[in-house]
Amino acid sequence: MEHATVKEHIDIDTPAAEIFDFILDTRKTPLVFPDLVEITNASDYPLKQGSTFDFIFQMSGVMLKGTWHALRVDSPHRYEGKTTGDVESTWHYNFESHGHSTTVSLEIDYGIPKNVSEKMKMMALVAINRRVAQTYLQNLKTILEVE
Repeated sequence: MEHATVKEHIDIDTPAAEIFDFILDTRKTPLVFPDLVEITNASDYPLKQGSTFDFIFQMSGVMLKGTWHALRVDSPHRYEGKTTGDVESTWHYNFESHGHSTTVSLEIDYGIPKNVSEKMKMMALVAINRRVAQTYLQNLKTILEVE
């Protein structure tokens, strides 16, 4: 299996604690996360260390099912999780406060399933996933700065 990493960050004019709380409420995730089809079976609202939920995600036209595992919840500074199932990944969020605004950094390390990597070349897939991460963070900024 091939692996790739996406790193993105965004400045959001919202306190870190509010962003952190938004991200840990999986009922809100579909509002901002592109290509996420559904989240089900969440063990906790909001998520806490050890929480899980099931998801369906579309990657380049291929539906992928899996389970999210919340590994580290250090509010409002750091949040880490991993996915298992059709795609294995680790997610690292960092929240850096600057007064009323926050820099949200997201790093995703993921394996590319064989059925997806056969469909697309590696560089195209990384570019698409980078845009998904950028759109996710931009949607998060838009929703939180409007509230």
